[in-house]
Amino acid sequence: MPSRDFVAGVVAQETDEVYLALVSIYHPDLADLGESFPELDVSGGRLRFVNNTVDIESRGNTFTAYGFDLVLPGQGEGDAGLASITIDNVDQRIALVLRSLTTALDVSVEIVLAADPDTVEMTLPDMRMVSASGDRLQISGDLAVDDDSNEQLVSFSFVPAHAPALF
Repeated sequence: MPSRDFVAGVVAQETDEVYLALVSIYHPDLADLGESFPELDVSGGRLRFVNNTVDIESRGNTFTAYGFDLVLPGQGEGDAGLASITIDNVDQRIALVLRSLTTALDVSVEIVLAADPDTVEMTLPDMRMVSASGDRLQISGDLAVDDDSNEQLVSFSFVPAHAPALF
């Protein structure tokens, strides 16, 4: 549940509060890529970033300062169920890492106040990066929540071959 300071800052016309997005990117192959890119901290197969100018320590984890923009679900143009992240591609290693992965990344986003980074004020559901594109300046990705509403309910279809009594 968000703190009183968080809610007061969100609804205020002006605030001194600084909101930070902590982004954790997980993929099982990231731990192996750490050998190829030893300068990246991929402990536990996770990359951790904060949209800040200095690194942040939160709950014992270091989030590396990095330039990115985050659009929360329902706040951007297009599909209301998608979030998006745009990362500055000033370090070409990010593109190399993304190209080397064969399956989707898991992404979690937490919002904290800079004054108290150990208290998570808001958490977005775990998402998957469903698409990514980029150029020499930035990399953009769409983030989607796993949606069971599009999953098949049963393992067979009600067609004449399987259920002739219905037809």
